[in-house]
Amino acid sequence: MSFAAYKMMQWPTGIENSASGFITHSRTDFVPRIPPIQTDDLENDWPHRRDVGPVPNLVVTAANVLELFVVRVQEEGSRESRSSAEPKRGGVMDGLSGASLELVCQYRLHGNVESMAVLSIGVGDGSRRRDSIILTFQDAKISVLEFDDSLHGLRTSSMHCFEGPKWLHLKRGRESFARGPLVKVDPQGRCGGVLVYDLQMIILKAAQDGSGLVGDDDAFGSGGAVSARIESSYIINLRDLDLKHVKDFIFVHGEFDWALRVGGTFVV
Repeated sequence: MSFAAYKMMQWPTGIENSASGFITHSRTDFVPRIPPIQTDDLENDWPHRRDVGPVPNLVVTAANVLELFVVRVQEEGSRESRSSAEPKRGGVMDGLSGASLELVCQYRLHGNVESMAVLSIGVGDGSRRRDSIILTFQDAKISVLEFDDSLHGLRTSSMHCFEGPKWLHLKRGRESFARGPLVKVDPQGRCGGVLVYDLQMIILKAAQDGSGLVGDDDAFGSGGAVSARIESSYIINLRDLDLKHVKDFIFVHGEFDWALRVGGTFVV
């Protein structure tokens, strides 16, 4: 009788996938700063600080390791830091002196993550819904993760597998492929797409408000928050559209459509 032993001596450190999203909190879960009262004293010489809006989480993967971070920002609070000789910064760092990452949770998965995307509820949505994480694994396995406040960690909301005898026709006789599944999401959070087996497009339809999923009504009724979830999935065979050698794809913003990169050309 023979046995196989395996031990991880050193965890992977090279980041392969990264994304940002409101996983542990929603866009409305922050307290806006009250602007200072305008008076006629010397305090009016201080430059006005713009409000720092909600800051999303950072999600990274390194091989089979998944990490979720909270971004802590440090605002400029003293007159010395405002009137220093350092050049003024603009953009997202305007009014901030620094930022740090706080680890929320870390997981060692049972497979290497091929690609990752964040399923968002869409920009401008004032609800308390949170974003979810979509992970893909070889050869055509998909997991959707959401944050659970009771566990203070991630849990699986749905899994999708297009392998096995039922899906052998998708491979068209091939046993291996040059790359793993590639996932992209709609900017408005209506669906996600996963390109598997080179020319098979899996569409993950997101659940809309009031879809009646288990737990939604309880969460909204108690003032809690729910995450974006997948309601159903279906497959589009790109060979039926006379497409070959698809390299990449992206969802068109504002339209329920996507663009495919065939060679060096995008085809809508």
